[in-house]
Amino acid sequence: MRKYCIYWIIKILTDLTIVEKKSEFFPLERNAILSVLEECSDALAIYQHTLKKPVTNINIGVDHLLQRYSHCEKKQLLSHDPSATLRDIENQAAFHKLQKDSLYAKKLLDDTKDEMREYGCFAVLSATVETIKEKNNNDKVLLRRSEEMSKAVANLRRILKTEAETNSQEEERCKERLRDIRNEMDTLEITADAELRYLDAWERSRCEQMSLRCKMSVESMRDDLKNCLDRKKKECRVNEEIVRYLLENISLNENQITYWQQRYDTEAKTYETEICQLRSEIETRQELVGKLKEEFLGKQEFIDAYLAEKEAIRKRREREEHERTSAIKIQAWWRGVMVRRKLGPYRPEEKRKKRAVKTKK
Repeated sequence: MRKYCIYWIIKILTDLTIVEKKSEFFPLERNAILSVLEECSDALAIYQHTLKKPVTNINIGVDHLLQRYSHCEKKQLLSHDPSATLRDIENQAAFHKLQKDSLYAKKLLDDTKDEMREYGCFAVLSATVETIKEKNNNDKVLLRRSEEMSKAVANLRRILKTEAETNSQEEERCKERLRDIRNEMDTLEITADAELRYLDAWERSRCEQMSLRCKMSVESMRDDLKNCLDRKKKECRVNEEIVRYLLENISLNENQITYWQQRYDTEAKTYETEICQLRSEIETRQELVGKLKEEFLGKQEFIDAYLAEKEAIRKRREREEHERTSAIKIQAWWRGVMVRRKLGPYRPEEKRKKRAVKTKK
């Protein structure tokens, strides 16, 4: 029946494309078209009557069950045979769509017949076809957008899946890290408890050791105190002896001071007398030294004059000797020159005779 309905719809659209160019039809054409439309209406009525019968392949009324049972019971019913239930739901949806399409086709045929009787044209059918074409175009655009959105959704799902895997890995890593941290905390707590026990034991042993050391120190300090007291007694005894010795020494020193003071006074007087005698003797000797200085200066002047005169005589003699020696050397040199050059008295006799006498003019 579905194929039959589709056939009549295609036939109507084909007739529409054939008669689309005509604005009005003749009466005979109108009657023929109306008869065809009546046949279509009859076939559509038969098809609608067929659709009103109950569907034999649907065993369960889904709407009735969904209204009757609760959500948990729905899950139980649908989970009994999911594939059969889905097929039943698809058949039910197709049945409702066929009913809706048949009603739409019936209304369209009625409007077309009314328009054909009154105006003799297919304006309603043409407008419907244009609407269907526009709707198909819109459906294609929506389908294209739906495909793009499906791709985007798939991409987003893939990204979400990747992020979910990454987040799951990160969560696992964090859980592992948390477990490690908890294990470390447990280990640290155990270590801290053990260290605390060891520290308590060490503190107790240290306190006992310090108490023993303090006891030993107290005993040692008592011994030191006893030794200090003995040393103090000895030092006091020594101090008393030293004081006694110093007092005796002071009295002895005072006696010595008196003795040496008297001796100083006596010797000072003696030394003053001797100093006066020495001063008078020094003055006498200073006068003698002054006279000797004057005599020395006089004799020194005579000696200096004598030495200067003697030096002058020596220099004069040296000069005369130098002049005499120089003259002898010059005479010897000149004599040698005359001998070598045969001058003066050293000239040969032959040359003397041959020498011509110059005549006076």
